[in-house]
Amino acid sequence: MNLIEKNKATNLLILFFITLVICSCSTKKNNFMNRKYHNTTAKYNGYFNGKESLKAGIKKLEENHKDDFSEIIPVFKTGDLAKNQTIHPYMNKAIEKGSIVIQRHSMNIRGKEYNKWIDDNYFMIGRAYFYKGEFDEAIKTFNYIKENYKRNLIKYDASLWLSRCFAEKEDYVAAEMELDQLQTDRKFPEKLEDDLATILADFYLKQENYILALDELNTAIKRIKKRKKKTRFYFILAQLNQQHQNYNKAISYYEKVIKANPEYEMVFNCKINKAQCVQGNSKHSEKMRGELLKMTKDDKNKEYLDQIYYAIAKMDLTQEDTLSAIKNFILSTEKSEFNDEQKARSCLELGKIYYSKSKYMNASAFYDSTIVFMDPEHKEYNQTKERQVLLAELAGYINTINLQDSLQILAKMSEAELAQVINQFIAEEQKKELEKQQLERQNANQRFENNRFGERENNFGQRTSGGRWYFYNPATLSFGYSQFVKQWGKRKNEDDWRRSDKKISTELENDSTAQNQNQEGGRESTNKKDPQYYKDKIPLTKEKIEASNLMIMEAHYQAGMIYKSYLSENEKAVKTLVSLCERFPENENYTPLAYYNLYLIYTEQNKNNKAKNCRERLLIKFPESKYSKLLNDPDYLAKIEQKKNSQKTHYENTLFLYNNKNYYAVIALCDSVLIETENKELKPKYDLLKALAIGKSNDSLNFRKQLNEIVKNHPETEVKNRAEQIIALLDKPEKMLKINRETVSGTPYVFDQGEAHYFLLITPKEQTDVNFIKTLLSDYHSERYSIETFEIKAILFGQESHLIMIKTFENSKNATEYFNSFSSASKVNNELSKTESKKLIISAQNFKYFFKHKDIKKYYEFFTNNYLNELNN
Repeated sequence: MNLIEKNKATNLLILFFITLVICSCSTKKNNFMNRKYHNTTAKYNGYFNGKESLKAGIKKLEENHKDDFSEIIPVFKTGDLAKNQTIHPYMNKAIEKGSIVIQRHSMNIRGKEYNKWIDDNYFMIGRAYFYKGEFDEAIKTFNYIKENYKRNLIKYDASLWLSRCFAEKEDYVAAEMELDQLQTDRKFPEKLEDDLATILADFYLKQENYILALDELNTAIKRIKKRKKKTRFYFILAQLNQQHQNYNKAISYYEKVIKANPEYEMVFNCKINKAQCVQGNSKHSEKMRGELLKMTKDDKNKEYLDQIYYAIAKMDLTQEDTLSAIKNFILSTEKSEFNDEQKARSCLELGKIYYSKSKYMNASAFYDSTIVFMDPEHKEYNQTKERQVLLAELAGYINTINLQDSLQILAKMSEAELAQVINQFIAEEQKKELEKQQLERQNANQRFENNRFGERENNFGQRTSGGRWYFYNPATLSFGYSQFVKQWGKRKNEDDWRRSDKKISTELENDSTAQNQNQEGGRESTNKKDPQYYKDKIPLTKEKIEASNLMIMEAHYQAGMIYKSYLSENEKAVKTLVSLCERFPENENYTPLAYYNLYLIYTEQNKNNKAKNCRERLLIKFPESKYSKLLNDPDYLAKIEQKKNSQKTHYENTLFLYNNKNYYAVIALCDSVLIETENKELKPKYDLLKALAIGKSNDSLNFRKQLNEIVKNHPETEVKNRAEQIIALLDKPEKMLKINRETVSGTPYVFDQGEAHYFLLITPKEQTDVNFIKTLLSDYHSERYSIETFEIKAILFGQESHLIMIKTFENSKNATEYFNSFSSASKVNNELSKTESKKLIISAQNFKYFFKHKDIKKYYEFFTNNYLNELNN
């Protein structure tokens, strides 16, 4: 009996607790049990797991972050959050867990929240969105916390993170407003002062306001207890002081970093930067140089040799030892196998040195290499690229002169002398080939010996890395890549990869004169051991000599203008232009131009006698040159411009007559007008206008004849292309009808209701999960159109958009019905609402033109004007 009673009591107790738990599950009753239950489950279930996922994601983000120590390193080890997707799963889990907690355990009763962990979950969600790079979503979440939890201290945390969001978006005005509010708030909690100082430092660094950043970093260091964080801030302080040439302070901070014993890469960069802070020829500089040289012999610095030699070279520059600096910068480039950033820096320094010494050919070579290795996002890239293009152009002209001069020297040789030189070229080629064969044999013998004696540990083709075939073996590939980079550096996978600048060549095989020969006289020999290969490149005829001279004159003039106008090297410009005048004294195109520019240079330099001499030579030898006229008449250019304007006005009047259908008057004016050389571009325009007037006069025979004359007389002009287009249209009348129809309607699109149609979604490429949208569309079709079958296709639409196509609808009516009902696809529309997207319907024929030209604006106008009525019905 007692046992039965005990069982009853136990059952009643269990039933009581079950009832209690069930009652406690309510989020609409504010009592002790409800609050305790929801607080406990909110904290130790969803929030705990979400926070752990968030922490794991942040840890992974920071571990994967790689600092660029050549720049001021950032306060936070986050990098570009918008591009870093490796941590998205962690952040998505945190968002999911936090959202579930809010949905299930929020006790918002009459506008007041009674679960003390809900605000923490919102805060966790906001941070997760931040680390995903979805700053707009993060801003919404942090603003919600500020508005709904005004009495909680968490509002200050939310404000701090809001300012970080704005700073990441480069909305510095909004960030500053948020930070100003926090700084002036007397109730701002002291425990967050270190966070405020840290975020302020980051805010100022992002704007390169280094003075204020220094103050905030010093404030943060006083409050921060974490050693790693403090060490990072010391390093930034050292960098900032080094940049402002406070070298003693910088060295002091670098030494603090070294004492803190951080990761070796930071220690190494401290030592390198310390070396660059040492000035002049002091004993300290010699000691530092000795330490750097000692570092080159340490095996653990093997991968940092490029940076060490770079630092030594920078010390050489401070001591004005340019020769030693060049030597060490070159060593830096040679030791830099995989560090493209460092290789770019070393090459750039070499380019700058040679540029400052006016050794532009050497400078050009190093600027070429700099552009190959430099990241296009680098702050100096545009400036460096601009100089590289200029120097490459100059080097191209100098190479052209040297090459053509060499070819002409060969052309003047007797048959016997030429044969002797060519035989020397062939002997050199054979020697190279023999050396290559010997090297291959040595490598083969070495491989045989390695295999024979089982020296697998030194054999780069060892089997320990998976797979016996060379290209399946990662170790083999790594070794091969290393050897390639040692010899060639970084190269793109493309034709002619050995050359960094494909525009410039000093090789015989790229000579344009030789190319002309190839076009005129059939195929050239490609065998470098065949004498004909070299003879084909040499200008042996009068025509080819003239072509070669023309190239030399053009190169002289253009090089002279670069020296004069872009490099301010008047002496080099004078030397180049004088050479042009001396070598080609009778040329009527380039020589007057050279004399005129020499006159300008000498006048600017106050070398009046030389200026007078150039002026007299120009006037005596080339009296009809426009440059002679310009010297005699200062208003010469103004008169030419006036004449051009008069001729332009005449053409516009003729065009006015054409537009007013006075075609016979247009033909007469076009026949009578005399277009002088000052405005040569009007002549083809008059001829085309005349042709069009003839066509409008229904004289089809003369119309075609006039168009053919334009094609013949005006090659390489837009007018010639237009004439060819009209001739092609005359051959295809149906195309002419289409163009007429387009002209009347003002659009290339045709509204054909009976034609097959497509439904289109156009979304931004960034932040759009196309596969997810396709899945949602399939689900929508299964629910609403279970009988019908639609094809869903997603393709790139230009560089910035995705196009999702749903097809095929039999006619426009079916397409518009689908368009109107699409509003019920709530899941799809919710996803589309996250970005700017467009919904369209289009006929199959119009789609061909639309996809080819990608003119969304023009088609959207057509769509609005033609489909709107159907959509509204």
